[in-house]
Amino acid sequence: MKIAFLGGIAMRGFEDTMNREAAKPILAPIQAVLKQADIRIANWENPTTVELSPIEKSGPALHSKPQNIGFLQEAGVELAVLANNHGGDHGPEGALESMRHLADAGIASVGAGKDLESACKPQILEHNGETVAVFAVREHEFGFAAEARAGTAPYDHIRLARDIRKIRPKVDFVVAVMHCGNEYCPIPSPLAMERYRDLADCGADAVIGMHPHCMQGYEEYHGAQIVYSTGNFFFGYPSHAERALGWNHGYVPIVELQKGKPTGMEIFPYQFPKDCSRIVPFEGENKKAIMDYIDRLNEPIHSPELHKFLYDGWCSHVGDMYAMGLGNFKAEYRTGTTDQRLYDLSNLLSCEAHHELLNNYLRNLMEHRWEAVKAGIEPVLELSRLPVSMF
Repeated sequence: MKIAFLGGIAMRGFEDTMNREAAKPILAPIQAVLKQADIRIANWENPTTVELSPIEKSGPALHSKPQNIGFLQEAGVELAVLANNHGGDHGPEGALESMRHLADAGIASVGAGKDLESACKPQILEHNGETVAVFAVREHEFGFAAEARAGTAPYDHIRLARDIRKIRPKVDFVVAVMHCGNEYCPIPSPLAMERYRDLADCGADAVIGMHPHCMQGYEEYHGAQIVYSTGNFFFGYPSHAERALGWNHGYVPIVELQKGKPTGMEIFPYQFPKDCSRIVPFEGENKKAIMDYIDRLNEPIHSPELHKFLYDGWCSHVGDMYAMGLGNFKAEYRTGTTDQRLYDLSNLLSCEAHHELLNNYLRNLMEHRWEAVKAGIEPVLELSRLPVSMF
């Protein structure tokens, strides 16, 4: 069984124009890659609703229209992942409506539901008599499900590890799709590496990371494949493009699952231009350059010393931006007054990746290590810069 994973897909800027017909020329260059898989799983990173009802949150509230699902249909997607930091952008009803529109289009969904229990349930897919359980979770930002509230599946490592162990004897394969990490950072955090490897030890045949809006490396670990970030697949251009150096690049991992054998994987890197007019796989010398770059992304995964140096550098690069949010609290919040600063503060403390980064940054300052750790800023930024562009 071969499964292709498509990273972040959002219709930002294309809500009024995207449908299946419009998607054909965009997807045509990469269709040969997608058709190599038996199953295609995509990160659908915008609620699909007829009416807009954006929640109050930190960051933009993304949106898509029912006809936009034609993009997924043209890509041959069988399963849409809704567990991401935008899946609940239009409230509990928006998450449920997304599931209905996808089902109407013949596409299953995972990572959302009417309550916490249903949101965290895996989707069981079948191919040629073999079954795979697909879990999907996202870090604690906004729009996640609760005991009696619809939304997307929040990441609880203990719960996910337990559920993987529980279902492992009942299916042939298990996959976990993780919407986690620090945006634009070219390396996974130490905690992300520890957690993803633990999920593999719990029985996951593949752990696939998304969310950072750039590629990160991958590894084979105890017979499982771990991808730390695929990068975007199709995503409207960001307003803060100067920080999003890897926004328009990504790779499709095609994971091969075979009973009694280690999980196999092949990756297919691609690029899309700023106008998102086409998604084009790298070929020839361009492909060699981008594969060499991905090998560089893999290096810190296997070198604890290099990884710490680069992660400290990234935390030093963005730490001030995070730390300044800690001064946002105002006494008026206790009486029900809210503003954007309250949501920004909550996001810093509740999102696991943000909390880990901020804690590391402040610890380095307390230990008077600024002069040492700032040396990693330029090397990690250099790792963020793509070596080749087709557009």
